[in-house]
Amino acid sequence: MTGGFSGHAGSIIRGLGDLDRRLWESVQDDLFLDEDDEQSRIEVFPADLLLCGRNCCNSMSADGRSKCGEGRTGTDERLKVETYDAFSHDGTPFLELTALCSAQGLFDYVKKSPKCRAFFLRQRYSWGPLLVTSSLFHELILQGRLSAQLKNFLLCFGTREREVEIAPPALRFMPSSAKATNLDCSHECTYGLRFVESNGRTDLKTPSKAWSLRQCAISCRYTPNEDGISWAFITISGQMQQRLHLVALEGGFRHNTDPFEVHQLVIDSAISSWRQYLICLAGETDTQYAQILGTSPVNNCPVSLHESGRRQQLLVLDEKLLNAMLAVTATTDTISALSTSWESLVRKCRSPDMDRFELMRTNFEHHQRSLKLLDAEIISLRTKLAGVTSLLSSFLDLSSGYSLQRLAQESGKENEEMRRLTDRMHKLAEKSTQDAAAVKVLTILTLIYLPVTVVSNFFSTSFVNSTTSANGFGNITVTGDWWILFAASVPLTLLTIYIWLVWTRIQANPRRQAWWKYVLGIHLFGGKGENRTCDYANAAVKPERSTYVGMAHAGGLTEDEEIPAHTLCRTSSGLCRAPSAHREWNR
Repeated sequence: MTGGFSGHAGSIIRGLGDLDRRLWESVQDDLFLDEDDEQSRIEVFPADLLLCGRNCCNSMSADGRSKCGEGRTGTDERLKVETYDAFSHDGTPFLELTALCSAQGLFDYVKKSPKCRAFFLRQRYSWGPLLVTSSLFHELILQGRLSAQLKNFLLCFGTREREVEIAPPALRFMPSSAKATNLDCSHECTYGLRFVESNGRTDLKTPSKAWSLRQCAISCRYTPNEDGISWAFITISGQMQQRLHLVALEGGFRHNTDPFEVHQLVIDSAISSWRQYLICLAGETDTQYAQILGTSPVNNCPVSLHESGRRQQLLVLDEKLLNAMLAVTATTDTISALSTSWESLVRKCRSPDMDRFELMRTNFEHHQRSLKLLDAEIISLRTKLAGVTSLLSSFLDLSSGYSLQRLAQESGKENEEMRRLTDRMHKLAEKSTQDAAAVKVLTILTLIYLPVTVVSNFFSTSFVNSTTSANGFGNITVTGDWWILFAASVPLTLLTIYIWLVWTRIQANPRRQAWWKYVLGIHLFGGKGENRTCDYANAAVKPERSTYVGMAHAGGLTEDEEIPAHTLCRTSSGLCRAPSAHREWNR
């Protein structure tokens, strides 16, 4: 119903919005090949196969290939028939696909198969551009009579550096613009699917690396009373392609074929791809679980703690499970929307065949239950992985605690050793104090008895004699040459003091003055050693006025007088004036 308004019903809704159009224009360079790239192609089923089905293709040539294309002349030469033999080695019937490499070839193909068309677009690798040019793709949308909404599902198919969209856009289902009296179930349906596919790698430790997350888009425009049915299969998996080949060989691709059966076939292939992948993820989760159970925080188990599941590996595994959950949830939403649309369309357009109706509904319910089980399995694996991660974190925390405890114990032992060493040093210090006290006592005693010793030694020399007179009294006499003792001892004493003074000066300034200068008495009493030598380089910056004022007070200057910076130098005792500089007074 159009509500009494004129014009093409749904023309505004079916088109792309301005935002989507601008986004589409911004990604076209990364999404398609260059215009002069010879690899641009659109693969299709042979037109003869869509017209006659198995009756035509049952006849095989001697090499096992179909004879569907034999005898084609005229415009068929522009179709550039090429083989697609990915499934010819496992006993599956070989199906030859046709490659359309130009707009004219696309036009000829649509003209030859006016009621049923199926187009396939490929990628060389999952993160690369589609193997088609932008102009040829737009010709496909126009001549192939496909929905413009297909562009919204291809925005993230081109060249990119990372995964940007795990969940594809929601299913887009829209009844056709045919008149209300034509109850022919005409509609447009476009959706995307995420699935996993083997990439050929082999990794025994991480079997999930043998699988890669892929994406595909399917679009169907079903108008049996007008121009038939148009299919677009964008980067579908090999399993999907094989099953579609079998359906095509059975004559399943006709204008009157129920498109929802094909939808269920494609969705069933996407669902089945997750089972083996989840088995690999479950194996990796169990391996991590077993490793954690085989270790301990103190590393006294068969598995070392640093060899058990690392947090980075657990995070990567959890990310894979999370992506799988998101993709499965998106597929569940797609099936639910497709089932609801199908049931509403069937009930509205015609009286349904109850047996066929129940069969389709049962099949939809089966797919929904399968996805629920997959989702439950993923939740279970994530729960187990969360437990493993939590246990590993606890073990690492406990291991860190044990390490700190061992460090504390070793630190306690070192502290005990230091305490013992301190006690020993204390005892040595006490002994040194006692020795110093003894030396002090001896020094005091020496000082006490030194005068007595000097006097006694003087009187014991030959300069002092003791005589006894006739009356028995003793007399002490001093010889006349007693001055020789002082003449010899005083110079020796002065020489000893001089040698001691020279030695101390040399030891105090070993690199500033030559030793012979001290021996000769040069600078011996002048005080020009290291401690009194000015460092003129340190006085290059003029001090503040407050510094000058303080120095002026110290040197007897007034506050208004300043000392120039070049007349100052720094010594070990503070600032001094350079002896060779003259004063400059500045106000």
